[in-house]
Amino acid sequence: MNFIREQLVKIKKIREYHGDTGQKKKIIEELQELIVEIQKELDTNSDNRTCIIEESADVYIMLEQLQMIKDINIMELHDVANFKLNRTLEIIDKNVKGNVMVSY
Repeated sequence: MNFIREQLVKIKKIREYHGDTGQKKKIIEELQELIVEIQKELDTNSDNRTCIIEESADVYIMLEQLQMIKDINIMELHDVANFKLNRTLEIIDKNVKGNVMVSY
């Protein structure tokens, strides 16, 4: 998901209002809320989709702010993500060949 220009303007305005330190704290809060909703779903074996979507949206917004705060460009992020995806697939391939099941 990529934000459109209008959304980015709003995100920037919110970041400027609260400041970098405030938004770093907010990122932690939003991540914790997403963790709680995922854990609820695991604990109750129920569908918590709506809450997870809401908390994921909050986290997504905050991650965009973190990219702004730390001056992370999208290509940098894509490069690291691609490296991590490839590394994980290599581990899976090795484990499949060795008949080993490794979970995170």
